[in-house]
Amino acid sequence: MIENSARGNWENLGIMAAACGVTVTGLLLMKEMAPRILLLGALLWVALAGTGASSPASGRRARAAVLGLGLGIAVIASYWLRWSVRFIGPDEWDFLCFYLNGQVAAHGLNFYDRGVFAEVFRQISIPYAPSRGFVNGYVNLTFLFWHERERPRAGLWAVLAVFVKPVMGVLLIDLLARRQWRGLSVAAGAALALGAATLSVFGAPVFMSYLFDNPTLRVAPRLYMQPVNQSLIATLIRALGHDSSAAPALANPIFLVTGGLLSLVSFGVLLTLRGVHRRWGMAILTTYALLIYPQTLHHYSVLLVVPLLMLYQGYRETRRDLLLVSMFIAAVFILMEYSAFSANLLVWAAVIGTCLWQDRLALELTAAKRTRVA
Repeated sequence: MIENSARGNWENLGIMAAACGVTVTGLLLMKEMAPRILLLGALLWVALAGTGASSPASGRRARAAVLGLGLGIAVIASYWLRWSVRFIGPDEWDFLCFYLNGQVAAHGLNFYDRGVFAEVFRQISIPYAPSRGFVNGYVNLTFLFWHERERPRAGLWAVLAVFVKPVMGVLLIDLLARRQWRGLSVAAGAALALGAATLSVFGAPVFMSYLFDNPTLRVAPRLYMQPVNQSLIATLIRALGHDSSAAPALANPIFLVTGGLLSLVSFGVLLTLRGVHRRWGMAILTTYALLIYPQTLHHYSVLLVVPLLMLYQGYRETRRDLLLVSMFIAAVFILMEYSAFSANLLVWAAVIGTCLWQDRLALELTAAKRTRVA
């Protein structure tokens, strides 16, 4: 009996090591997708952690496999944090001159004409390439906002996120939609304090230029042709073409109609949310902003993590629902590699559909209660 127990322990240890090895190897072979696979693996680990089996032996094997998967995720997460997020020695970005020369060469302009470089420099949306910390900043602030969305401090995280990325202004709309007046008061105070600090450090000319002559407000039409831009307007321009000598890109009639429909549906559903369902407002606004914001880049889709987690929470009551939502999340992650815009649109549609379905269930429940009372 002791011998069988020892053999079983070694067998379980082998299963755990194999699962760990497969997980680590798979993630190392796909470094670019490591963050997304880590999230998908973590969701899978949570889904499998509570599953059982018909016999004790098979149950132990299943737990060993799940433990190995979790261990592999932990190992590769530590590796990714160590080599991708450098806290001690941050990466240096100093290729502005190469970027300017590349833009001049790509358009066949004169390398020796200072006016050419001035025009190219004027069209750059930001005068430097952001570090990973800058890019990750709005993601972390979004998580903080989501975690403390019922507290006044959420207003602070919303304002800080807006200062990092203007698209995060949707967080302030979420506070307004949920009537979080204290949070909005904190947001107003934080905005005034940050504005005063910026004004005192950089002076009035720089501050006013940021507000009224920001490079992000004068995006050249050619920037919409770049595949990294996954906004609705950029997707339409690449699909249909755009004459830069014609009307501004944002005046495209197809964009105005499509964007208007997205806005009408998004805010129409947002205004119908009641009670606990108001928490879906953040998911609606986040996915809506990723579609409408003219400068939504490919990596902005990392913000889909919050709507996907909310969908996961809402569809895990049964094993069938858990399997379906896990397959949906996997499909979104795969689609994101080919078209972030399509992934954003798919998640937006799923969130809108969920809100409408829950609203219908609430109406049916109310009608049933009234019938019983009558």
